[in-house]
Amino acid sequence: MLEPILELKNVKTHFAVQRGFLRTRAADTVKAVDGVSMTIERGEVMGIVGESGCGKSTLARTILQLVRATEGAIVLEGRNLSAATAAEMMTARQQLQMVFSGSLCIPESTHDRLRYAGRAMLVHRVCPPDAVPAEVAALMRRVGLAPRYLQKISA
Repeated sequence: MLEPILELKNVKTHFAVQRGFLRTRAADTVKAVDGVSMTIERGEVMGIVGESGCGKSTLARTILQLVRATEGAIVLEGRNLSAATAAEMMTARQQLQMVFSGSLCIPESTHDRLRYAGRAMLVHRVCPPDAVPAEVAALMRRVGLAPRYLQKISA
């Protein structure tokens, strides 16, 4: 058995519904994610499918700690993300990515995709801005993309 890369242990994300204008009070609870447990091993790809409004995006946001879990543990490579600092989460988010179903249907050019890769390098401080073109070029060589696409890139 391989080492798990990501484990979710009874993850719950609940939201209080408030009633009132001046005097708000908790009126109900929406259980957006309620008791999700799963293990993803290195090399596996996980797809989460379900009806609109069933909690898929909330689960992804909870894994990324963009929304805090009400209960449970999210463990990435042995680190409990539920207890991670902001700096630790910045590092962890470099290893995680949400891909929404709508983004799979939008035709984009290779140039557009590479431009996004350059922006991600800047956001996650992978390299200084002046090194982005070289880093993107190295990625292109790694995956076998033709160098002509690099000429259109301006990060």
